[in-house]
Amino acid sequence: MLSFLYFDVPVFLSWVVHAVPYDDLPSIDKYILGRFSQVTAEMKNAFENYQFFRASQALLKFASNDLSSFYLDISKDRLYISAPDEARRRSCQTVFKIMVEGLAKVNARRS
Repeated sequence: MLSFLYFDVPVFLSWVVHAVPYDDLPSIDKYILGRFSQVTAEMKNAFENYQFFRASQALLKFASNDLSSFYLDISKDRLYISAPDEARRRSCQTVFKIMVEGLAKVNARRS
């Protein structure tokens, strides 16, 4: 599931040019970014308190419930059917890039 996120990010080469501003994102993208923000805050808190199991559980729950069962299922249609420069595809790629970078930053705190 996380590999699905990583797969589409390299296609999104011109981040500065093609990124969709937050205010222009569809409500589903704003929703998943809000959930992602909650989860990363929970993970940061868990890492700071040396509760690594809690951080792992938060990520796993988000990945299976919010991403895999909901958002990625819907996103596949947007990615595979839309033209490469279509707004709904770009908004999805914007969210993917934000989440991939955010996961990298949160997990970097562990090492």
